[in-house]
Amino acid sequence: MTTLSTLPMVNANVLQKSGRCSQGSRWFLSLERDNSMIDIDFEAENTVLEKQNWNIVIRNNNKVVFRKTVAAGTSFGEDNSNNVQDDEGNDENDDTVYIFDISTDIVNTRGQDRVVARATASKTGEVCTGTLVLR
Repeated sequence: MTTLSTLPMVNANVLQKSGRCSQGSRWFLSLERDNSMIDIDFEAENTVLEKQNWNIVIRNNNKVVFRKTVAAGTSFGEDNSNNVQDDEGNDENDDTVYIFDISTDIVNTRGQDRVVARATASKTGEVCTGTLVLR
């Protein structure tokens, strides 16, 4: 079992932070500078084991830069390999934790970037919020 910290890990180009959501699920937020862009990865493990949609909003300096509703157990971005189905089209991970994984790129603005990622579960109302600041 992995222990998650609420303190950001610092690298020259990477910031990472993790924590608990309002009902005990875990979230993880990572920002990586890539020239004039910032790669954002935001994910959560839903401990409630309930299939539901997550409304995801990511802001940079209070401006919405990403908004999408995703089903738990899916990912959105470069790699959708987390979506595994059996021969009958059913999710093989049906009895495990449900995860959403969002990957997106935003423009690295001049000065500091304050990125806030927030996910709200449609059925349970659970909220996951992570904040990181790139200077």
